[in-house]
Amino acid sequence: IVYFFDKLETKDTYQYITWVVFFVLTTTTWIPMFSLKVLFGSFTTSIAFLVVFMLLVDLFIFKKDLLKIKQKIKGKVPLSVASFCISIVLGLILVSAALGPTVFIEKSTEITDSLLHPLGNDRWELTVAEQSQPYFTSWVAQFGPSWFNLPAYLILFMVGSILLFFNMVKSHKKKFVMTIVYILFLLGFVMSRHSPNSTFNGVNSISIFVYLGSLVAFVLLAIYFYFNAYYKDKGEYHKILKWDKKYIFVFVWFLIMIVAARGAARLLFIFAPITALMASYAVMQFFRMALAVKNKWTKIGIIAVLVLIIASPFAFPSEGIIPNFYKSIDAQASGSGPSYSPQWQHTGKWVRENVPKDAVFGHWWDYGYWVQNGFERATVLDGTNKNRFWNFLMGRHVLTAQSQTEALEVLKAHDTTHFLIVADEIGKYTAYSSIGSNEDHDRYSWISTFSLNEQATEETRNSTILMYQGGYVLDDDFIWEGKAFPRTQAGIGAVFVPMKQLGEGQVEFEQPTAALVQNGQRTDVPLTCIYFNGRMMNFPGKGLPGCLRIIPTLDNNGQLKNAMGAGLFVSGEGVKALWTNLYVFEQNNPNYDTSAFKLIYGEDGTYAPLSLFRGRIVGPIKIWDIEYPAGFTVSSEKVAYYNGPNSNLPDYFYDVN
Repeated sequence: IVYFFDKLETKDTYQYITWVVFFVLTTTTWIPMFSLKVLFGSFTTSIAFLVVFMLLVDLFIFKKDLLKIKQKIKGKVPLSVASFCISIVLGLILVSAALGPTVFIEKSTEITDSLLHPLGNDRWELTVAEQSQPYFTSWVAQFGPSWFNLPAYLILFMVGSILLFFNMVKSHKKKFVMTIVYILFLLGFVMSRHSPNSTFNGVNSISIFVYLGSLVAFVLLAIYFYFNAYYKDKGEYHKILKWDKKYIFVFVWFLIMIVAARGAARLLFIFAPITALMASYAVMQFFRMALAVKNKWTKIGIIAVLVLIIASPFAFPSEGIIPNFYKSIDAQASGSGPSYSPQWQHTGKWVRENVPKDAVFGHWWDYGYWVQNGFERATVLDGTNKNRFWNFLMGRHVLTAQSQTEALEVLKAHDTTHFLIVADEIGKYTAYSSIGSNEDHDRYSWISTFSLNEQATEETRNSTILMYQGGYVLDDDFIWEGKAFPRTQAGIGAVFVPMKQLGEGQVEFEQPTAALVQNGQRTDVPLTCIYFNGRMMNFPGKGLPGCLRIIPTLDNNGQLKNAMGAGLFVSGEGVKALWTNLYVFEQNNPNYDTSAFKLIYGEDGTYAPLSLFRGRIVGPIKIWDIEYPAGFTVSSEKVAYYNGPNSNLPDYFYDVN
């Protein structure tokens, strides 16, 4: 910032202020995502307002010299530093008067969190795959190809940033020292999150120290060099003023994107453009160096190596960067299709023709944009995830609600008229049950797939015993005959289902048995429930809480292979959740009332029933019309709470350790 004040022209101030005004108007009125209070209160956006304030202070106090103090300060300290310091002091006074001095303690924590977790650090963040923080080893895998076990592209763009920095400071006496300092900073900053099992795993104390310490050290050394040049070597100082602003812009862009790419896997996408720019810069610099070499064959050799690294079509030692990336992109493109698939398109057409236009859909947030744009209907949640408190409510009080009344309160408060569930919910159950759990993870659970082992099927005198193999880690502690099976330390390896043939395709099931495994030892325990063909069979007596939903398997052509070829194990925790009773158990659990949900779409036979196809679970999209009971109301206090902001989130939502 100080450097830019030195280089700043009045037109730059006006241009920046115009951009900020346009940004504010866009995000508060045209696309009303945030209020002014939120924009001013957030660290990431308040930086822009702080810069505007600094620019105005610099403009009026020094550029226009309204206070007539320019000449008094000039020569004692750089005017840019004076402008910066005056802005900070005035800003501290104004903010303290408006928000109180404690706000600075809060913001210091927010700054640290923004560096360590750019997109946040709460239960929601930890359940979204693209929000996970990548390791340096992930970068190596992403930024190939590998030449002699070295990631060519990654090295190329890192070297490009070093060459850019060197060319920026090459007129200085200490250019080599400055460049070495930058290299050390870059390596420490990037490799402080090397791999999950290394000393630098990104979360321990030494990793955080190296990560933040390298940044602080680099900034302090830069400040020292700046002031040393100003007071002891004016020639060096004037060289700083001649740095090209375009170089500075690209350099800062690269540093910000490194922080972003280290913070979340999804931000590798926006990291890509600056890496391409840096890699291209490195190639051109190496090409210019090659042209400057006097020996003809050395020159040809360097250029040949560059061409091979960039465009080699050969497999050894590796393909060039361009062919390698082309093949990767082509493979992804040829194997992908619209996320709004034909199944969703068919459902959207039906909704547009059969559901009132003023309908409001409730569902997990992933499907919000498809419903809004494909169905042309409003939703409670969508991919913006602006209000994570609503995600928490949907996860806890709707999808994993322990009764339909609990769910109806939240849905009613949001004027929800329809509810939607898809087969993907089975895989996402872990995510939203985590988001919706309390501090003791009371509703945290998952569903595992078990496959029929036909070779292990056992024929007895009176029945056939089907063996379903799989793996389920217990989500709750369980005690059987005095023996404890702790959650996450014991699991189910198989479920044995006795079955009798009654003729004409009719079967009768006896109580199944779950094979619990702990420390390599097996204990057979009765399972209390089995579900098949629209019927839930609860068995009396003690046993392991939970239910095995038997589902069909399909062949590679989508045709029925085995009507009882697989099973979904739902724990006792899962059996108590609303979504499983609506979708997995098809509203046939006699112990769970779902009468307010009237199924209007999802069983027309257009798409496969809930089944196992090519190793993954597929099933229909189901939509229910919500018929609130007569006289059902929600108090105004609860309506206000359920429609509240993120500040309503419980403290444990942020406790992810």
